[in-house]
Amino acid sequence: MTTHVHTLGDSTLDNLYWRLRETSSLTAAKSSSVEGRLQSILGRGFKVISHAFDGFTTKSILNGSHIGAVLPCDMVAFPTYITEKAPKQRFIKPLEELQKKVSKDSNAYHYVVLSVAGNDFRENL
Repeated sequence: MTTHVHTLGDSTLDNLYWRLRETSSLTAAKSSSVEGRLQSILGRGFKVISHAFDGFTTKSILNGSHIGAVLPCDMVAFPTYITEKAPKQRFIKPLEELQKKVSKDSNAYHYVVLSVAGNDFRENL
């Protein structure tokens, strides 16, 4: 049985955009991202599933938000990031996505790693 690790939150967990700015290879960026490294460390019995988006806050997690709103519009990294993270829609409701993924394999173990405090602080300044 696979154990699922869901990331939920901000750029502390979703640094894919920033990795894409350092390499033009999506594969290399994904494997060196926080989520990619977590997958590598955990190994084959685990599956890391991303529900984290750079710039998201507590409100974004609870109510949904547009992804990419805080990111510079790099001509290579930005479109690749958007296509990879949200190929069908730009407005994401992470808790709904998490619920869908958990319900698909409800008998498995599911762990959630959450990070949003930095952007909450940024928005309240």
